[in-house]
Amino acid sequence: MSDRGDTGCVRAVGVGALLHQQQSPDAATVQQRDMQALAAAHAAGWREGEAAAIAAADARFGSQHMAHAVALEATRAEQQALLESVGTNLSELALIVARAVVAAEPFARPETVRSLVAEALQPTPAAGVGTLYVADAMLESAAEGLPQGWALVADASLAPGMVRATIGSSTFTASLDRRLALLAARLAEPE
Repeated sequence: MSDRGDTGCVRAVGVGALLHQQQSPDAATVQQRDMQALAAAHAAGWREGEAAAIAAADARFGSQHMAHAVALEATRAEQQALLESVGTNLSELALIVARAVVAAEPFARPETVRSLVAEALQPTPAAGVGTLYVADAMLESAAEGLPQGWALVADASLAPGMVRATIGSSTFTASLDRRLALLAARLAEPE
């Protein structure tokens, strides 16, 4: 007990409190701060490493990517050229077949003959009359589309699918061969 009249409890006071300084942190607080600092350093190192890896990959694979893009574009151009070539070849083949069929057919269909007659007569004057020459096998079908006053004559020298109209000294022809030639010319034109 003390002679001052207090109850006799003694309390321990740290030196830091006497000097008005903070108390030192306990071990758990120090460990927590160390873990946070370590995590921050780890995250910063991870970001640096990731950025370096991306830069290295870009340097290594960027030129390969460009080369592949150029090769892909060249392949697409070759593909387009091949498709155009196939289309042209198929068109040419179709025209060859059509010409062979026209040459082999002894007669043309009635609607085809009528359209050939109309094509041959189209440039002639509306009131004019003349002579229409057709292949023997087309005689009957040609008569159906012939305007009044026109003479119809079978001409063995004409190929099947050919019509010739004469009016005075002018001659006009229409033929399946010419139609096929016009079609071939259109197909040969660049798009």
